[in-house]
Amino acid sequence: MNNRMNPRDRYYAEMRAAEERRAEAARRAAEENRRRELLEQKRRYNEKMERRRRHEAMMRKKKRRAYAGRVLLFVVCFLIIFTVVMLCVFVSFHMKPIELPDNDSYDVYFGEGDGRLETEVARAKLDRGGVRYVDYTKLAEYLSLTVVGGSGTYRFVIPGTEEETVFTDGSPEAYVNGEVYRMKGNAAVESGKVWVPLSFVSECMTGVNVTEDDEKMTITFLSSGSVGFTMKRAETLGPIPDGSTPVTDEPPVSDDPPEPEFTSDLSAFEQYMNPADRDAYLILVNSTHKIDRDYAPDDLVDIVNTRADGRKEVMRECAEKALEALFIELYANGYDAKGPSGYPVSVMSAYRSYDKQEYLFNIYTQNEMHDNPALTREEAEAITATYSARPGTSEHQTGLCVDMHNLPAADQKFASQEAYEWLRDNAWKFGFILRFPEDKEEITGITFEPWHYRFVGRYHAYKIWKAGMCLEEYVESLGGQA
Repeated sequence: MNNRMNPRDRYYAEMRAAEERRAEAARRAAEENRRRELLEQKRRYNEKMERRRRHEAMMRKKKRRAYAGRVLLFVVCFLIIFTVVMLCVFVSFHMKPIELPDNDSYDVYFGEGDGRLETEVARAKLDRGGVRYVDYTKLAEYLSLTVVGGSGTYRFVIPGTEEETVFTDGSPEAYVNGEVYRMKGNAAVESGKVWVPLSFVSECMTGVNVTEDDEKMTITFLSSGSVGFTMKRAETLGPIPDGSTPVTDEPPVSDDPPEPEFTSDLSAFEQYMNPADRDAYLILVNSTHKIDRDYAPDDLVDIVNTRADGRKEVMRECAEKALEALFIELYANGYDAKGPSGYPVSVMSAYRSYDKQEYLFNIYTQNEMHDNPALTREEAEAITATYSARPGTSEHQTGLCVDMHNLPAADQKFASQEAYEWLRDNAWKFGFILRFPEDKEEITGITFEPWHYRFVGRYHAYKIWKAGMCLEEYVESLGGQA
């Protein structure tokens, strides 16, 4: 340093030098920190890649095991089938030929005398799965009924009246003058002809007599007067088809529901909680009682207390008004602690169209297959069906049920909440039932859902609640009339 510099300049020069040294030290420290960060990032990356390699190796091993299992299953099945075929071939060469009857067809007569209609029908068309059928199109021709239909749905109308019956291909449900009647088998549309169980004629029609003679292999239909559609009540209705709902040992509750006491004034909602037509909302939809793809209620309205994200849920108007009353009374009884949605209890899902249910079911199935790649599509769908209904079997499509709780997402933990206990014990007063109880999983086919409530009206809701039934058992106790 120049000793000839004056003290002031020397001072500032020393300050600058010190500042440069500090800057250099900071730069070196930053470089060292950056070097350590890069080394740490490299270490984490290597660990991540190692985990990925181990996971991929494990998945390849699982796929090889699954493939080997399928090959073994194929070989076993092939050997079994081959053995059965060879046995059949062997037996066919050593057994006496079966003598078939000369005529395996029935003569079906519509009317009598010279003007009667005659047709010959193979036994296989008449008797299907233990149920005898009739060509209802031919019967309608004999009775001069008006037939309107297409796309699998046909209406048979008595001319000059408002009486009609509607059949849908593949469905056991017929609409008789607007009321649902469950037949002993599914309707079938074949080459423009509508085949329905023969029992429908005796149980839902007047003015038509049916005579069956199995010895002569004849069936005769005779008009005995003015023809009409009159659905008989529970004592003459057939049971729900086999395999749908087990019969319960518990008898239906016969007493009418008591007049409930409310903390709030709910008089304006009484007509909705306890509708005048008490059977209008007693509809059973499940895996064996399906709903048409195109069905959509025409009275859907917005629901109160829905999602926090602003999305609206809708349901049928009568059920929605009853639900409003339920929320008013719930809060009036002190259940007012707000949950994640901003309400003490909120509706997360209500009406769903067939297409939306199909979309959700497919998403859940794909998730199951993603979580367990060894599953086949059929196996994944079977797992999904225990907690999400297949499209066409979801009562969400009726617009009469809601999923409601106070958790971030639907969870059986809701059953430990005080609000659930109140809903379980009081929902009947507003016409709702807990649709999938904990001890009814073998009957409903759905695991316990403490958040899923279904509107049926107070009259039926009270009986179901008091008897401890699920909806399937209750409908069965009524003779399958739903």
